[in-house]
Amino acid sequence: MKHNINFRKITRKNLNLASKIQNKIFPEEDGTQNFIDCIEENPYRKELDFYIAFDGELPIRSNWNIFLQ
Repeated sequence: MKHNINFRKITRKNLNLASKIQNKIFPEEDGTQNFIDCIEENPYRKELDFYIAFDGELPIRSNWNIFLQ
């Protein structure tokens, strides 16, 4: 099986997916505001970028595919 691994910067377009993945891994924490601060280039968060890893068009972990449905 050939893999096409790529990384996509979190944007408004994929913010919901990023938040769902983050909440699945860390159910007691919500990083949504951190993602928004980076998207909006908050001066206190300017050094941070967040990415989602994909294999082709699917998030890298197969059990995360539920979020695309």
